[in-house]
Amino acid sequence: MKRLLIWASNQANLDATAKIKERHRRYYQTHKEQIAQSQKQYRETHKEEILEQCRQYREKHREEIRIRCKLFYETHKKEAKKYREAHKERRVINKEYHRNMRSQALERLGNKCLLCGFSDIRALQIDHINGDGYLERKQKLKGSKFYSLIANLSDAGLKQKYQLLCANCNAIKTAENEEQAKHRKRLEEAIAV
Repeated sequence: MKRLLIWASNQANLDATAKIKERHRRYYQTHKEQIAQSQKQYRETHKEEILEQCRQYREKHREEIRIRCKLFYETHKKEAKKYREAHKERRVINKEYHRNMRSQALERLGNKCLLCGFSDIRALQIDHINGDGYLERKQKLKGSKFYSLIANLSDAGLKQKYQLLCANCNAIKTAENEEQAKHRKRLEEAIAV
């Protein structure tokens, strides 16, 4: 008798839970846009809090996350390989596009190092004259998008913001101007605020 009462009680709880879930589902369907807007507004006003919570979670669960990522990779390795094989042609096209955009950008900047005249394109780098390249990287302006920007920029804007240097000259300029130290200091100031 006791088992029957427990079963009936559990069944009633399951029915009530199902009704509540259905009510929540209907509410969500009718108020989907309002909920999305409210969530977006919350994320915008609490951005720093959310980022800090994420950072703390990743720090606390680092090993667990590493294991999950490794497990995901192992279980999806075959699918990833199939995808790469099926889209090999697309990768070749993207690589060629990237190479073409880079060569156009280097051509616009003179195809040789501004300081020493070195002209091997494998070692040429586009330098931000004011040392503010981190701002563009922050906006995810890199790779083909970056080269496209340079290829389409006006001559005045191009010469004012970018220059072409070889890897050695760029490293020397970065060290002499302490660009990395300035960038680190700006980041620390931004974090402190």
